[in-house]
Amino acid sequence: EGFGIYRYKDSTLVNFSKKEKLPLHAVQSIFEDQQRRLWIGGGNGLYRMENNTFVNITKKGPWR
Repeated sequence: EGFGIYRYKDSTLVNFSKKEKLPLHAVQSIFEDQQRRLWIGGGNGLYRMENNTFVNITKKGPWR
């Protein structure tokens, strides 16, 4: 808890957390869509990964 998420790619673990604008203390769900974007959900809301940073998704978007 509090360490963000890790992506395993090319035999390496990469950490994504507050530096990449992912302020979640407890990740509760991760989803990869058809465009291979990651969606991360937790107690602080919903975030989508774009260009190695996370965008907060609210009722008003951004949805695309």
